[in-house]
Amino acid sequence: MGGGDKLAMADLRAFISFFDFDDVQTVLQSGNALFRGIARTARNWNTVLKLARLAAT
Repeated sequence: MGGGDKLAMADLRAFISFFDFDDVQTVLQSGNALFRGIARTARNWNTVLKLARLAAT
């Protein structure tokens, strides 16, 4: 996340899992997240994408 803000990897995994994605894994060095599954609704997927974009700035 930009500006020196920290996001715990456990919190990121929990957040992604909340949207019904499976096998969520995070990479500490890069902050990347890997996951499987399909979003149950397009709205959930759009929310994940918007928040990912915000975190990247």
